[in-house]
Amino acid sequence: MMKRNLLFWTVAAAFFAAVSCTNKSEEVLAVRLDQNSVELVKGESIQLNARVVPDQEAAFTWFSQDEDYVTVDQNGLVTAVGLKKAAADSDQITPVSVYVKYQNGADECLVTVLPLETSKVEIVYGEDIVKIDPAQSIKLEAKCYPENADLSDITWSTDYAAVATVDSKTGVVTGITSGFALVKASFNDYVYDEIRVQVNLVQATSAAIEPQDLTLEVGEKKQLKARLEPANATDKLVWSSANPTVASIDSETGIVTAKSFGTATIKVQAGKVSANCTVTVK
Repeated sequence: MMKRNLLFWTVAAAFFAAVSCTNKSEEVLAVRLDQNSVELVKGESIQLNARVVPDQEAAFTWFSQDEDYVTVDQNGLVTAVGLKKAAADSDQITPVSVYVKYQNGADECLVTVLPLETSKVEIVYGEDIVKIDPAQSIKLEAKCYPENADLSDITWSTDYAAVATVDSKTGVVTGITSGFALVKASFNDYVYDEIRVQVNLVQATSAAIEPQDLTLEVGEKKQLKARLEPANATDKLVWSSANPTVASIDSETGIVTAKSFGTATIKVQAGKVSANCTVTVK
């Protein structure tokens, strides 16, 4: 009987010793994060995971160095809130530290918040096409989305500057001559919006040549100028000479050349109106 009792108490003592060792936590030597440096675009989140060494269950405490720029919840979910600049007038971004702590151990992750770029550009105009007259200007506006984007610089361009020009920074479109042009507002090569610009045809109601009378010597050349009303008329000028052996003229440029003695009538045609100039060669 005594041997059986001795065996019972020996087994019981071993069992309770084993249970006691199982329930006792090991001393924590270190706290480790799965990432110590991350980059997030403003608005993005990432889950950080922590563990202790030696491995065991632990209730971690999380906190951010500056919650104005980076937040972290008590489960380790990190969210980029804003860009922390090295200085107000600097483009250099400063990382924000996120810490995890358990007992006397801690670890750190540096979080760099990157600028949020424009993902959509929209030209704001009430019509599908911009209609303007030659020499008329209009300022176009463009919106960038998301509206809280940090990078939203827009560059304006036109595919046909001979018809309509556009200021690359302000978006001011100016009509040059009748026709069509495509004006683009671009954030980059992939994010942009376009709108068609129509420069209206303006017909001349009257024409005149300056000077109206001209005297040249043989071999002399002179540039004639046509004055149209209205001044922004878009009719093409066509020049001609009634006596090209005396005075010839370039049909496009209006440069007259004295050829031989005599008189010639120079004509400019602009749509439905025309004007004459008398050239005397001596």
